[in-house]
Amino acid sequence: MESLEHLITRSIRTYYKNRLIAPIIYLCFMVVIAVIYPVMNLIAPSDYSEDGINLSRMHQEDERFGTFKLYNLYFTGYIKSLGDNTIGYYYYTMIGNDCVVVLLDPLTCQQGEPIISEVRILGEVLLDSTITTEMLSNLATDLNWSEQGIMETVSRYTISEPDANSLPVSLVKWIYILTGLFTVVAIVTYSMFIAFPQFCPSMLHLYAYGKPIDILEQAEQELYEAPQLVAGDMYITEHYFAQVSPYGVALVPLAEILWVYKYSKLNTLIWTPLKINYYLYIVAGKRQYIRCPKSSNKDLDGIMDYLYAANPDILVGFTEENRQIVKQHRDAISYRRRLVKLLMTKI
Repeated sequence: MESLEHLITRSIRTYYKNRLIAPIIYLCFMVVIAVIYPVMNLIAPSDYSEDGINLSRMHQEDERFGTFKLYNLYFTGYIKSLGDNTIGYYYYTMIGNDCVVVLLDPLTCQQGEPIISEVRILGEVLLDSTITTEMLSNLATDLNWSEQGIMETVSRYTISEPDANSLPVSLVKWIYILTGLFTVVAIVTYSMFIAFPQFCPSMLHLYAYGKPIDILEQAEQELYEAPQLVAGDMYITEHYFAQVSPYGVALVPLAEILWVYKYSKLNTLIWTPLKINYYLYIVAGKRQYIRCPKSSNKDLDGIMDYLYAANPDILVGFTEENRQIVKQHRDAISYRRRLVKLLMTKI
């Protein structure tokens, strides 16, 4: 009898405690990723003006992304392309005493505007970029300079706007943000259901029949004091049917059950029959459906027989006649609701 005390509430809490494990593990994984990689810097990059930019410090602190406000940028005459698509335009500007190459998005620079007096961009700091080095080598040839001379003149760091806004980077950022929000919401929601089981979805469905907290208290009291039938993880009290399992909890008043039937499914492995699993389906009033996890055929037969004995109006077994009767019952209720709604609107 002690095992039946507050069984439904304990089962709800156990169910959501088990569901809480996965989001907590994923949240820990996200924290580890944020420590190893500059994910938070990507999501919330720091803002820099020309006077406060220190590319060497940013690289040493693994701060790869930032919002930069730059002045007096000059077009080099070179572009970065992929096939027939232009990815960016190379500019150079002075940041402090350093000449820095800046790769701008085509829309930002108006397709290669010669001089840009001021611009604000989200950029990624690149060290010794291969493509930038190749561009500077070609520029040295065009200017009849030595390659070593131009490399010593220009900073080793490049600020790239297209790289900071590329599809892979954007996907990583939004996947991290959205999955993080979903994880936090899941943890908060499951914790609330553990603290207040009466607010979980399976209990809120009971609003169709009254106050969920009152129904839950009455069902648990009846289950503890005088359980009528116990079959596996299914229980019948004087007024309620309850099902508790690792897959969830369901509770419905016996007086609201319209139809109950058994469904069998044959499991196979490479076309070899293994085992038949049996499931119990309950259709109740107010459009409530309950699908009980797999149980033994004997337990389900015992449940259906008891439900019919307790209420002969319950339809038992899956037949076309029973399906039509339930459908007509629901259609009649739906028609009455529409009629009442129409009358209330007229009033």
